[in-house]
Amino acid sequence: MSLYSEAKEAGSAYRAEYLAQIQELIRRKQGKAERRRERFFRPDFSSVSAYETSVSDYRRKFKKMLGWPLTRKPCSRPPAVEETFVAQDELGRIFRLRIEALPGLKLYGLLFLPAGKERPPLVISQHGGGGTPELCSKF
Repeated sequence: MSLYSEAKEAGSAYRAEYLAQIQELIRRKQGKAERRRERFFRPDFSSVSAYETSVSDYRRKFKKMLGWPLTRKPCSRPPAVEETFVAQDELGRIFRLRIEALPGLKLYGLLFLPAGKERPPLVISQHGGGGTPELCSKF
């Protein structure tokens, strides 16, 4: 039995045309969206207070569009924090913190407090590090 086959390049022209059509569709949609944004977003730049007032409704609508958790009421108290001492070395003390970000959702990180009496600046380092602050910190 002999089955039909083609070279893999036989569909190349169709794929190239498909890509060009998608790129053109995106270009048209971007143009329409830009014109729509220009009509929609017209803040008042006459003063700082005028600007703040003119964008407040945009901010409200944007938060509503993005939805939860931005639409929930602000917390009236600081989040609950669990602090566990990890270690102390010549550079300072290390603590593991678990912070309640939302009811039932605790996030954790490491807090490094340098040795010395001087109040250090706050540095927040967000990282990939395989998803753990321990790897990022070479633990």
